[in-house]
Amino acid sequence: MGNIGAVISLCLLCLIAPDPVKADSQHMICKTVESLPHPCPLGPPGERGLPGEKGEKGDSGILNFDKINSTIQEMVQAGMDKMANILEKSILENLRNQTENEATTENTTPVIATTQGLSTKEIETTTENTTPVIATTQGLPTKECGFIYNLKCFRAIVYDTRNVSLSVAESICKNKLANIYDITHYQLLRDYLRPMIPDWWPRIGIRTGMTYKNGQKYSTTGQPISMPPEVWYPGNPHTDASYTTVGVDVSRDPEYAYQGVYNVPPLLESHGAVCENEL
Repeated sequence: MGNIGAVISLCLLCLIAPDPVKADSQHMICKTVESLPHPCPLGPPGERGLPGEKGEKGDSGILNFDKINSTIQEMVQAGMDKMANILEKSILENLRNQTENEATTENTTPVIATTQGLSTKEIETTTENTTPVIATTQGLPTKECGFIYNLKCFRAIVYDTRNVSLSVAESICKNKLANIYDITHYQLLRDYLRPMIPDWWPRIGIRTGMTYKNGQKYSTTGQPISMPPEVWYPGNPHTDASYTTVGVDVSRDPEYAYQGVYNVPPLLESHGAVCENEL
């Protein structure tokens, strides 16, 4: 039993020790146990270490105030443009409804009455609340012009609110509304109108005498007028058949994208009109 007990003891040591246990004769008695059938569970996690030292303060940032101001102006302008478009659609819808209602009425009252046939006192009454901010024709000789292009005189009347439909514009200009003949004329007209924008408006819309039909602009005499596509206000021209009259939108900022030539229905009101006369 003594020899058997010694062998059993050596085998138990083999199960515990990582290296093989050998006798003095250098003969291996048992092998290393590579894995246990039931490994021991992990102990609980240790305590969290102390936080490290705070790093050095970085360099101060540099603010680009010009870019910030420019971004703010763009956001404000975009908001105003959106509100103006919403208001324009609302006004147009109201005008259409009013026109439809008048068509069903036996005694139709015109939306806008011209001054023809009225006495001087009546004319003064009808224009009492439409005093223009700048009226280049008031008190000036017939041949006085805002600017001249190709021996033609151009002058504008601008109001501080949108109150000029096609019929009002024709009355203002005595049926001599202006055309825009080419890109050079268009640029001159914009430069002329820009200083006339009222302080509280970022841009204005002005009526011309041109018309639009089937993808083509026409002069007051019915002649086709061609200009580069980039003169159109973004989103224009409108394909709706009722959008037959042409105006020009001018922004206070010469580089602003939302300005240019546009087409609208005759009843839609603008800030003013451009007149044209031969020299």
